[in-house]
Amino acid sequence: MPAHEPGSRSRLAAPVAVGDTALGVVTFVRFQRPDPFEVDDAVLAEELAAQAAVCIDNARRYTRERATALALQRSLLPQSLTAGSPGQSRAPAPPVMVRPDRTALFPVLPAGPPLGIGALPFESAEIALPEGSLLALYTDGLIQGHEHDIEGGLSKLGDELVEPARTLEETCGNVTNALTADDRSDDVALLLARTHTRDPDPVASWDLPSGDRDQCPKDGCASALRVGP
Repeated sequence: MPAHEPGSRSRLAAPVAVGDTALGVVTFVRFQRPDPFEVDDAVLAEELAAQAAVCIDNARRYTRERATALALQRSLLPQSLTAGSPGQSRAPAPPVMVRPDRTALFPVLPAGPPLGIGALPFESAEIALPEGSLLALYTDGLIQGHEHDIEGGLSKLGDELVEPARTLEETCGNVTNALTADDRSDDVALLLARTHTRDPDPVASWDLPSGDRDQCPKDGCASALRVGP
């Protein structure tokens, strides 16, 4: 490509694109070496541009997905409450686990950021949940109020979660009505999930031979990979 930069001897341009989406262009310029770019230089430039395109596209996807998640999170807040940012929660609220025998448990977990605050480090933990267990995640606005302290709110929350209900939506309504009926000055978010086990029928496993992949016949591998009807 002819040189247009003052003092430059040759230029090489490569598109920065993902699929059919053009994200930009990258230009390489030689100022000191008199020889022009060659085919190998063009191949390297294309590879660098492709890597840059993937990084840029991942950043764009993360930004878009994070904005969608925040919008969904805000939409879960009751519209009748005083508007507030989900990130304004002041104290971590421990999750509640309700076993199938209607026993409410508050597992001891490492302290972490409150629900609704993203991009902060946290320590993970694993807890075995029996089938049919109910898991409740919520902001501290659900358990704090003028009529009771946090301990009283946790006790009342456990009592409400163990009450029988036909659906998770009904349980959610009962809990929020019981704990926020007298105080709607804070933002509240409540997420409920019930555990279920997967049917083992659509799950398959097989042992693959070690060493050369040619040891696995194509027909045999194809048959092993078929799952379901």
